[in-house]
Amino acid sequence: MILIVAALHVGAFWFWETRFALHPLMPMSIWKHKCYPPLIAVMFLTHMGLGIFLWHLSLFGNSVRGYGAIATGGQLVPTAIMGCLMTIAAGVLVSRIGAKWIFHMGLTNGVIALVIFATMPAQQIYWAQAFVAAIFMGLDADLVHTTGQIVVFAAVPFDPENPRAQGVAATL
Repeated sequence: MILIVAALHVGAFWFWETRFALHPLMPMSIWKHKCYPPLIAVMFLTHMGLGIFLWHLSLFGNSVRGYGAIATGGQLVPTAIMGCLMTIAAGVLVSRIGAKWIFHMGLTNGVIALVIFATMPAQQIYWAQAFVAAIFMGLDADLVHTTGQIVVFAAVPFDPENPRAQGVAATL
């Protein structure tokens, strides 16, 4: 039900932006750039994978392994720490090895994290697989998101009539 409501909101937003908005928040012309729609789709799926991972890791620790609230939350700390570090690292590495490779590294780390998590036995200690999966998932979303923003910002040309287009495209 919520997914249907969300889809209706997106449709209403698009309709309003294209028909009635005098100064649209999001110029629809940015969707015409060849790299933008697939990049947004991949980033959307990556963040869905992150959300599903965080939800199920918490649920798995709490329900299956019987962790308390603090231990359940503590399982997520490696993901947060690696995410912070990878945001900085991606910004530095883009100019050295290229955005495409960093983007692929992020996606590969996400797949590795989800495979490790999916094969985790119920009564195994946290450090064996859950910790490793949490680290790889931290490498995933922030490498993909940071690099994706840089690629979109560079791909959308500067338009003097609409100087905000680059920033809006990168923000989405």
